[in-house]
Amino acid sequence: MTPRQGWIKCNTDGAQIMHNQQAGCGGVFRDDSGQWLSGFSRKLGSCSTLMAELWGIFPTLQIASKQGYCKILLESDSATAIDLIVKGCPQNHPCAPIISLINRLKMQKWE
Repeated sequence: MTPRQGWIKCNTDGAQIMHNQQAGCGGVFRDDSGQWLSGFSRKLGSCSTLMAELWGIFPTLQIASKQGYCKILLESDSATAIDLIVKGCPQNHPCAPIISLINRLKMQKWE
């Protein structure tokens, strides 16, 4: 999906190597014409694929905020991660701490 004029598209992803459970995440930022603005990648160590997806979303929002991007279109291929962020999760869920951090960032001034 192409963002509207003046918006930034943020694609994020997380992945895990099944045999050793090592994970990483990353994200890219593009303007409304598809021009690459910036990106990041991080080695996460041992964690689940879902946790890697969430750890991809969190720094994406941090970077967007630091760069002053308030009109962002955030895209993730993890419906589970998005559902947990949007619909919430129980406090005893293993992903609750990172979801709480993401939700705090969501409270900033975004459009």
